[in-house]
Amino acid sequence: MVVELSWFQVEYVENTHYGPTTASTTNSTFNYVRDTALKRHEDGHIQHGRELALLVKERLMGLGVVPCDQMQALAEGEFQRLYGNLKARDQEYDARTNHGATQGTVF
Repeated sequence: MVVELSWFQVEYVENTHYGPTTASTTNSTFNYVRDTALKRHEDGHIQHGRELALLVKERLMGLGVVPCDQMQALAEGEFQRLYGNLKARDQEYDARTNHGATQGTVF
């Protein structure tokens, strides 16, 4: 049996506040992200996602015997509850760190 869940979608969105993006500025931005405090800050969000994946797995394994026709709805409901907690946790993390500024992230 396969249970499909709605997971995450990550998109790169160009920030138009800083003008047009060129290959040079894109490479500089990615190098900055890779090599600085911003990466450490974003790694915090990644860790939250990893913890979410473990929690989802634990919760689904703990459901016990469930009729097949109910499994999808139960799995989706559990995921949505946990994902809501993740979003709140990420918002709190960004507020606490001022979106990484207190961790040394500056542009």
